[in-house]
Amino acid sequence: MAREKRNDCSADFEGTVTVGDWLAWAKKQIDSLEAEIIATHLFSVDAEPVDRSWLVAHSQDSVDLALWRTGKECVIERKMGVPIAYVVMSKEFYGRSFSVTPEVLIPRPETEVLIDLVKDLPLSPSVRILEVGTGSGCIAVTLALEFPQATVVATDVDEEALEIAKENDREYEGRIFFVETDLLDGINDQFDVVVANLPYVDAVWPWLDLKALSYEPYQALFAQDKGLALYKKLMQQMSEKGLSRYLVIEADPCQQDELVGYAKKCGFELLKAQDYGLIFVSTQKMRKGS
Repeated sequence: MAREKRNDCSADFEGTVTVGDWLAWAKKQIDSLEAEIIATHLFSVDAEPVDRSWLVAHSQDSVDLALWRTGKECVIERKMGVPIAYVVMSKEFYGRSFSVTPEVLIPRPETEVLIDLVKDLPLSPSVRILEVGTGSGCIAVTLALEFPQATVVATDVDEEALEIAKENDREYEGRIFFVETDLLDGINDQFDVVVANLPYVDAVWPWLDLKALSYEPYQALFAQDKGLALYKKLMQQMSEKGLSRYLVIEADPCQQDELVGYAKKCGFELLKAQDYGLIFVSTQKMRKGS
């Protein structure tokens, strides 16, 4: 069976290959929508993905051999289980496209609620925002674009992840200050809001698709203490430093009650919970200048 699948993927056309030929072949190998996603990137114009209407209008355009081989490799990767975002090295987040590689977590739709929650806060146009554990940088870049006058600082412990985040920042406005550090180590400036989508997955959750998650960086997904170790450390650091009034985080609904209880011990009260997002407000006196 494995040999038959490999032969299917390795099949070549004879004569001239068109965009329509390639797409028809790809749709026999993988999901039709995913085949179209690959095609829009494969046949990009001036490094910009085309849309589905372009594929229809240019269905009779010929495809050179090098491009055909590249497209075939993409289809093979997807058939092997590689996430589509890593195949095309791109993922949409909050209506914008971001570069992603296996060095960073793939942005999820549920994470977009963090942007909405920050926008709901009573913040000034010149708000100071700190994102902890930025990964691809999609949250920090989006907040910088949604708050044009904001100062945005983003941290990550992983140097390779920061390079991807910097690339995404340059693709847009290039306004973010990046710091390589572990959570809040060495961070002492004042901010209006801290945002974090830290690793919070508990490896023992029975509903996890561990095979699908195996392509993403382990350290960006999983955490100890039922997935809450890093959030607890972050809350402890924020309590000690007193550097922000608001904390906005993402966590699984099954973890939120325990997080709310722990936050109270660190001087934070739940202000709002929405889907995977939580807003906490500090009950402590902020440091002078906050």
